[in-house]
Amino acid sequence: MKKKIATCLLALSLTGVLYADSGTYGTIVDINDAAKTILVETTYGQRINVKILPNTEIDMEDCGIFGTDKQGTFSDLQVGTFIKAKTFYGYGYDANQQQNPQQIQNATAREIEIECKKRAY
Repeated sequence: MKKKIATCLLALSLTGVLYADSGTYGTIVDINDAAKTILVETTYGQRINVKILPNTEIDMEDCGIFGTDKQGTFSDLQVGTFIKAKTFYGYGYDANQQQNPQQIQNATAREIEIECKKRAY
């Protein structure tokens, strides 16, 4: 019984490596409408090409009337907008590989959050 539990735990931990889930914070620097991707320059200087799927949630915080939240679409994403995205790196992503900051990485977005309130600058 202990071996079965250990095997299940090992399988679950390996699944986490294959589909690493992370948060991406940065500014949109380019939008490809045909491919439904956005290029994000993160707060760490990396560039990530983020694929937007039809079921990706785009939450617009404080963007509605009287500061209410609303659901956005791909067309609401604009160059220069700061976003917080829940992304995952699927097939071919190696969490242990040293990443070059100049290299553009690919990710897929599960959720994107935009804040419309005034910024510091």
